[in-house]
Amino acid sequence: MTYGSENQEAHMKHLDEYFSAFEPVDPVVIPRLAKYHGSKTTLHTTGPLDLYGNAEAQVAVSIAAAIPEDLDSAEGLVKLEALSDLLSSGPSSPLYKALIEPQIGTKYAAGSGYSSWLSTPVLAFGLQGISSTRKDAATEVEAIVERTFQEVAENGFDQRRVDAMVFRETLQQRHKDSGYGVNIVIGLTAMSLVKSHHSTLGYLNSVPTLKKIAADPKNELLPMLSGAFSNNNHKVLLQVEPDSGFLDKINAPVAAREKVLSEALTEEAAKDLSAKTAEWLGRVRAVQDASCLPALKVTDIPLNGFKEPVPREVGDRLYHLSYPTNGLVYVHGLIPLTPEQAKLLQAVQPNGTEGEASDATNKQVMGITTLYNLFGRTGAGDMDFKEVSIAVDQTMSGFGVSPTLCNITESADTFTVAGSFGFYTTTEKIEEAMTPVSYTHLTLPTKRIV
Repeated sequence: MTYGSENQEAHMKHLDEYFSAFEPVDPVVIPRLAKYHGSKTTLHTTGPLDLYGNAEAQVAVSIAAAIPEDLDSAEGLVKLEALSDLLSSGPSSPLYKALIEPQIGTKYAAGSGYSSWLSTPVLAFGLQGISSTRKDAATEVEAIVERTFQEVAENGFDQRRVDAMVFRETLQQRHKDSGYGVNIVIGLTAMSLVKSHHSTLGYLNSVPTLKKIAADPKNELLPMLSGAFSNNNHKVLLQVEPDSGFLDKINAPVAAREKVLSEALTEEAAKDLSAKTAEWLGRVRAVQDASCLPALKVTDIPLNGFKEPVPREVGDRLYHLSYPTNGLVYVHGLIPLTPEQAKLLQAVQPNGTEGEASDATNKQVMGITTLYNLFGRTGAGDMDFKEVSIAVDQTMSGFGVSPTLCNITESADTFTVAGSFGFYTTTEKIEEAMTPVSYTHLTLPTKRIV
């Protein structure tokens, strides 16, 4: 894939010459799961114990449904991705409130969400970090998920969250990072293997479907929830319990098989295998000839490409840097520490040297750095952290605050300790985005954090 003001004919000619050296092969068809007419399957099994976790709270439960073929389309993919996001993403989502907030477990189970890259896509939701003393965890989690989906079917989704999800996805399509082209090619290649019955180009532009969802989420998404999950019997309920000897049980048969093969190996066969292994390693570790690959060299980049535009002051401590960004606005800012806070940092000396700060001072310093990391995550004013997350998602992406040490003066040895914040949004949303930013920075939360 090429994009931008490039000579595509030259690229295609080069690629045709390169691939002409390969023999064509028959396409690989990855089949879907056969149609299922039975009832839900329930499985109980064991898995490895997480040595760094709480050994008494490592039960995981997941309920997964295979997506019917009539819903497995380019438009269906976008709708199911949106549905999965609205059901489980963020602290204001229905499943977060139903599963995480009551502390039934610690986080969503691995594999939760919509797995679109499978030949038969799967929609799964579950929980891990469940206490081993919790009886019949699988049935409990399944009942909570089904009850939550029933409430969603009756009440729908918060329109603000729908708008935020659609805005975030459209924003991501306009935000192009350095790996954009490569990621598109890899994604479409993988998709073409498991979705050979569809045109892969249909997955490139999801904006029209997202706009339909924003206009009528009830009729666009709720039937998908019913067909893909609630009224779909092609499901499995899985409960995994920790087993400290799980890995030993797996490794023992493998080791026994290796022993049998080793004992049966003749001296001549062992030498042949060793020689082939050495030859293979030599090829793998050899410096690869990249001259056949179409790639930019440093000399291909014009010198004026390194010239950064000069920031222009447009207000009190506000600078504007004009550069083409596909209709996006990237905002970065610093919140310097006060002189009193900076003195606290200067008082801290490592390794117990003279002038080491007191425990009280160290706690204050830790409080300063922690405070910066909590901006926008604990609420602001009369808005709790869930409300703030919705307001942020409706207007921007990538919002965050963190402590930093930077040089912003002409003196090479002068540094400023500050909180660095940043986000990006569209030119249409920039003024609206500044409201939650200023609110989270200037207004202390009044609601208690639970």
